[in-house]
Amino acid sequence: MQPNSRNPPFGGDALGRLLAAALLASFVWSAPNAFAEFKSVKVKVDGLACPLCAYGLEKKLAQVKGVTEAKTDLKNGTVHLSLVEGGGVNVRSLDKAVREAGFSVKDVAVTALGWLKEENGLLVLSVRDNSQNFLLFEDSAREEEVHSGKQPKLRTEATESALRKLMEAHTLLAVTGKIHDHAKGSAGLLIEKYAVVK
Repeated sequence: MQPNSRNPPFGGDALGRLLAAALLASFVWSAPNAFAEFKSVKVKVDGLACPLCAYGLEKKLAQVKGVTEAKTDLKNGTVHLSLVEGGGVNVRSLDKAVREAGFSVKDVAVTALGWLKEENGLLVLSVRDNSQNFLLFEDSAREEEVHSGKQPKLRTEATESALRKLMEAHTLLAVTGKIHDHAKGSAGLLIEKYAVVK
């Protein structure tokens, strides 16, 4: 039986048009989070010295949800992770895997795609979904002030102004930097560079 080309896919009645409009709206509103992701992840590990240890660490990291492959650079003590296309990875899961392999994480460097939003008055990068938000800061921020509860200046005025404009325009960004995890709230992302994704 051939489809009737005269009838629209959701029917010609009001209910069909309403269903089509609802589906279109849900696609438009969900699109930003559907495409946000990590483009690269590099884990620097303390104490990584031998090929056998590196193999064990690679196996542990490859078991983390979202990771497809882990390759070690022994000379630099880093592990480069390949991720599921269009996906993300939970940074705390990486730390757990490294500890289970008998090492400790020195730092995690990422390039993350996401949108800026305000959370409790602070500017964060929302990556993949709302469960991973990163508080953006620059080298000029003093870490002691952040941890003592004082209201620190996290970014220069020029960066703050530029990022606020990008947030208002709902612009997709690629932010490269190192993650600084906190026990509570959003992890920090030390900005090395950022660019608009076109």
